[in-house]
Amino acid sequence: PNPSNGLFSIESRLNIIQAEIFNIHGQKIQDIKTTNNSFSIQNLIDGLYFLKIKTNEVSVTKKILKMRILFQ
Repeated sequence: PNPSNGLFSIESRLNIIQAEIFNIHGQKIQDIKTTNNSFSIQNLIDGLYFLKIKTNEVSVTKKILKMRILFQ
């Protein structure tokens, strides 16, 4: 889901060879180690980030919004 509490799953018919997280200033924050195309950014503070996914055929960048969801 987007926004997310920090847990993501990527659906792709292509093999993901690299995934990276960038902040809004374009600085690389984290290299993502995917397991079954799932990953976590729970260690990052809430905010807007960019997820760059690379396969052998294509590179895609998507916005992701990390927010803690508080229930009362």
